[in-house]
Amino acid sequence: MTAEMTPEQNRDPYAPPPRHKEKSGPILRVIILGGLLAAAAWGYMEFGQGPSLVADAPTEQQIVADRAYDAPVQAVPAVEPDAETGAAPTTPPAPAG
Repeated sequence: MTAEMTPEQNRDPYAPPPRHKEKSGPILRVIILGGLLAAAAWGYMEFGQGPSLVADAPTEQQIVADRAYDAPVQAVPAVEPDAETGAAPTTPPAPAG
């Protein structure tokens, strides 16, 4: 045998090959994280300036409800109890209209 052994002969035959070490991994993660945080902040700020659900134009249901509130109140005739029995009469009141 020779006194000098090459690195190929000196290596363990069952060891995995040497890995390539990328130095841009942590930098890339920081850039991606910063981009995501910036996008989230931008979305939050834009959502705060958007239209509110409370301040929307009135819907058809709201318009109908407002009209019913503004309608004149119709008087309901008072039903007096019967003097002899003390019970209300059994005849239904006439429909309003």
